Amino acid sequence: MGDDDLQDIPPSVARDLYLDQRREEVSTSTLKSHRYRVDQFVEWCEENGIRSISELDGLDLHNYRIKRREEDGLKTISLQGQLSTIRQFLRVCANVEAVEEGLHEKIILPSVPKSEQSNDELLAKGEAEAALEYLDQYQYASREHVELLLLWRTSMRRGGLRALDLGDFDREESVLEVRHRPESETPLKNGEWSERDVQIQDSVRDALIAFIEGPRKEVVDDYDRAPLLTTTHGRVARGTVKQDMYRVTRPCMYGV
Repeated sequence: MGDDDLQDIPPSVARDLYLDQRREEVSTSTLKSHRYRVDQFVEWCEENGIRSISELDGLDLHNYRIKRREEDGLKTISLQGQLSTIRQFLRVCANVEAVEEGLHEKIILPSVPKSEQSNDELLAKGEAEAALEYLDQYQYASREHVELLLLWRTSMRRGGLRALDLGDFDREESVLEVRHRPESETPLKNGEWSERDVQIQDSVRDALIAFIEGPRKEVVDDYDRAPLLTTTHGRVARGTVKQDMYRVTRPCMYGV
């Protein structure tokens, strides 16, 4: 499809279309977070003379990424979440023929450095990789396998891990939406500042899908939410995750 075939839609209208679609798919708190992130992008577009969303190209997206990193001073972990939402926004825009197909792929998501991870919850690299190799072969898609995959591959804290609901996993986009929900006992350490959209690798997504369709317990918590990680009693506890990680990363577990 050429530029002449694209719909002439202002950035603010494209934002409203996106939010209307997402409203049926995500929680109120998640929608609020998406609105804030897309509002930032729409404001940048308008300040830079982009009157139609169809005018966007790879250079524009690069410049926005640099602006958020350099001028706004976002840490890499926050930048990753912000840009992940804009990728989803542009994908919806492509579906309504407002931008070229595949434009979202031109947003490069940064890798989070170890310095921005939770040092007190990091495993030694050798331990984690050896444990993952063992679990991948002998306990694939078990709860423990999925917990370690998410903690190690995404730098997620235990609090963020247990806060995930089934609906926070976007299979199509390979994204986990980590949200602060203190009113239902799943707060994040730094509140809304800790909220982010986490892009996961295909191998992690596949294991997560296998877990959901296999050993995951179909339960709800005390607030009628469907947790992603469950026990027979409901949402997995932080202490349970800690015990799981201690057990599966012991050298005697994987033969090192």
